[in-house]
Amino acid sequence: RANVLRTMECYEAALEELGCVVDAAPREASVHFLMGKICKQLGRRDSAMIHFSTALDLDPKDSNMIKLSIDKLDSSDIDDD
Repeated sequence: RANVLRTMECYEAALEELGCVVDAAPREASVHFLMGKICKQLGRRDSAMIHFSTALDLDPKDSNMIKLSIDKLDSSDIDDD
């Protein structure tokens, strides 16, 4: 549902949904990664960094993708993957 909301550009609602998911499954790296991407889209760099860092800690095997997203935090491109 959060991904659907994100594609509809309902970023706040998507974050709210993901917040519920994090409450139920706090160690799910993909949720933190998606929250980081949404926070970036909202211009919340610090929150995005926290979520990307959490995702990296929880799932080091996806480190290349997460590190790339961290490197792109200051760029204006929006990653729609």
